Amino acid sequence: YTVKLVQQAFDYQDEDFMKDGTIVDNMLKGANQVMVNKMTADFIAECDKATLAHSAAEFGYDTIVDGIAKLNLEDESKLFAVIPTAWKADIRKDPDYVSARQGEVVYNGQVGTVCGIPVIATNALTDKAYIMSPEAVKLFIKKDVEVEQDRDPDTRTNSVYLRTAYVCALVDATKICEITKA
Repeated sequence: YTVKLVQQAFDYQDEDFMKDGTIVDNMLKGANQVMVNKMTADFIAECDKATLAHSAAEFGYDTIVDGIAKLNLEDESKLFAVIPTAWKADIRKDPDYVSARQGEVVYNGQVGTVCGIPVIATNALTDKAYIMSPEAVKLFIKKDVEVEQDRDPDTRTNSVYLRTAYVCALVDATKICEITKA
């Protein structure tokens, strides 16, 4: 694996700050979000290297049970599922899920847990899901986020740079199963 560097930069002028005192905070928030999105994309790319896979016509309770079985783990206590946001409805409509939750789904509307494992929905996935343990894919932050600032006094332009170094890696392919719809 190669250590990756993610960097974001933005400029603002003194006049911009005088007009809106929150401009720097908003730009920092946006820059951080772009950096997190890049790391999330790299995390998903590592998940895509999964060697265990399960495909089913419909996504639901049975599919998750089969995905857990593919992992063939003695200790399933740390497992979790990551699914596309669009698949939440499939889980919520599954009769096995509804009967297992005994109406709780109607009360709080959350995806919650299926087969005792937490289900996390994300927009970062669109056409596949993963059942995995935290040992499968890891994000190693090699350097805390650095912030540097520069100022051009002639134009009153302030430049801010944020960067960090990280490695995202599939560490244990036996602890992740890719789920797709057939």
